[in-house]
Amino acid sequence: MSSKEGLSACMLTGPRPAELRGLTELQKLDLSFNTFAGGLPAEWGQCSADTVDVSYNQLSEVPGSDYFANYAKTVKVLVLRGNALNGTLPGGWGTSNLQFLDLAQNKLAGWLPPAWLDPAAGSYLQLQYINLAENMLSGSIPAEWSKVALQHLDLSNNAISGPLPPSWTNSSLGPLAVSLQTLLLNGNQLSGNALSGQLPEWLVSVMGGSDAAMMLNLNTFTGTIPAAWGSNVSASFRLFSLANNMLTGNIPDSLASLAYISSVFDISSNKLQGALGPNWYNVTSQSPARLSYFDTQGRQVVAINMARKGLMFSSLPAALAGNGTRQLEVMDLSGNAVMGGVLPAEFAGWSNLTVFQVQGPVSGPLPANYSSWTRLRAFEISNTKLTGTIPEAYFSSWLQLENFTIDGASLDGQLPPPWQCVNLIQYIVQITPVTSNATHPVWVLDARAANLTQMTGLGLGGTQLQLPSWATFKEALRRLNWTSLQRLSLPFMNLTGPIGPLAYYMPQLAMLDLSSNQLSGVLPPDLSGAYSGLLHVNLSSNALYVALDLSRNRLSGPLPDISNTSLSPANASSVNGSSVNASSSANARTVFWRFNLAGNQFPGSIPDSYAALMIGSGHFDLSNLPLSGQLPAALFTAAVNASTFANRFGMSGSR
Repeated sequence: MSSKEGLSACMLTGPRPAELRGLTELQKLDLSFNTFAGGLPAEWGQCSADTVDVSYNQLSEVPGSDYFANYAKTVKVLVLRGNALNGTLPGGWGTSNLQFLDLAQNKLAGWLPPAWLDPAAGSYLQLQYINLAENMLSGSIPAEWSKVALQHLDLSNNAISGPLPPSWTNSSLGPLAVSLQTLLLNGNQLSGNALSGQLPEWLVSVMGGSDAAMMLNLNTFTGTIPAAWGSNVSASFRLFSLANNMLTGNIPDSLASLAYISSVFDISSNKLQGALGPNWYNVTSQSPARLSYFDTQGRQVVAINMARKGLMFSSLPAALAGNGTRQLEVMDLSGNAVMGGVLPAEFAGWSNLTVFQVQGPVSGPLPANYSSWTRLRAFEISNTKLTGTIPEAYFSSWLQLENFTIDGASLDGQLPPPWQCVNLIQYIVQITPVTSNATHPVWVLDARAANLTQMTGLGLGGTQLQLPSWATFKEALRRLNWTSLQRLSLPFMNLTGPIGPLAYYMPQLAMLDLSSNQLSGVLPPDLSGAYSGLLHVNLSSNALYVALDLSRNRLSGPLPDISNTSLSPANASSVNGSSVNASSSANARTVFWRFNLAGNQFPGSIPDSYAALMIGSGHFDLSNLPLSGQLPAALFTAAVNASTFANRFGMSGSR
């Protein structure tokens, strides 16, 4: 018999063979990816194996409290992940040689047993690796777990709550303070220190090793990030994440030293604010030992992600492109306020960059040498003061580009065509005065744009591009066969002509903005009939006729006063539960070609605010309602002649 018995993925089932206890030379027993059920037989623990892997079976019974003390005395590694283990963890498993325990991806519930790692209990485990991720465990982390040389603790995706144990701060209480390398607590309900609700100052100081990982994201930590974390670092982090918590306050300048020794450093989606200090930019002025560490060990910052929650950069200095970020892949400063400065040409050295996102009033030109980002997939800048033109070299070099967005700038000149970017999904260039003419028409109107078969988003609003009539533009989209187009934004583009049908040209439409144009005609009926996934439509400030028909329902209560609502002077109605805004550009008042509330149960009188609707609608119907009282006085004080009501059916009542 081999010293390593491998029976993985053999579809084994049936009785668990007790004969394994006679394998006195066995070192590793691998029965993973089979269909064994029940629990671990005592006989399996009586063989000589130091590694037992029964992961991804159908085991349901947790080993009893005496299993390791009485049976599996030689087992050092036990892997039972991906089974159906249920119930609670035993309070103790007896003194044993077990060092590596993986019970992840089961159905375990209850609290974490303090006695597991407490020498004072007289019966404890000498574990160095614990993985209990993706169970249903609750309660707090026992303070006693600081009393052994634990290196890896993964409690992610459970329901663990309460503070981190304060006793972890004191190395005299146990060897944990100099041994912990991996702490994965993401996706729980931890709330920080029990008294202040803040992250403990001592936490980073207990981490060690050259490949550490600390994942505290997706919790509810509050308070500030301790400044001491940047000065008490003895580990080199592979992963460091505080994302998706409720942290507030400024980001300590000292934290930059931790950020630049982390391969991935993520503090996004908190409530952090304020300006970042100079240490965040002085990457090249880090100690020679640190730069040497990056170079000789191949450790590079690959992601800078501080998006979404009110951070402020005074500028983007060229020093940010120093040695420590040469392998940068993601620069995400979206949702922040970059207070000024320019886009440094030195950033072109990020040859591995795939995502570049910046929001705020940076100025100056778009550096032409950014065309060196040949792996770029997403380029998004918004609310800027950039000037000059969009370099044509971008679209001949960024051949993997999927998202190109410039939303707010002072860029002018021609709009370069992205025909070579065959993976392009979204193209947004709006609120910036780029131009076009007969010699350089908008690239969308060119037949070569048909190569961009994956396009889902197009935005050209608020520019000086010369577009044809709306009907011609729709026909161009149809010829391109962009049937996947979901978002179209063309406000302030002087589009003219009847709005006409939409679904034939854009069958997958979810968001449409044609506001502030000169479109006319009736609101397209296919908005309600053809678009089940429609989320938002903005047709305001056009010359459209709107139909509102709520007749023959059981609506009750008095007719609402609409004098201060979006129906007067503008209209906001609903299509399939989506928001629709449609109003007239001529006098900022909705023109209803049909307004019908007939056959409901509205009692009382007609409010005076309905006079304008009654005069201006093509068909106004409040018939078969239990109304009483007088007609709105404004009907008779306004300069109205008989022709105003010609062919207006459904008007009833008397003065």
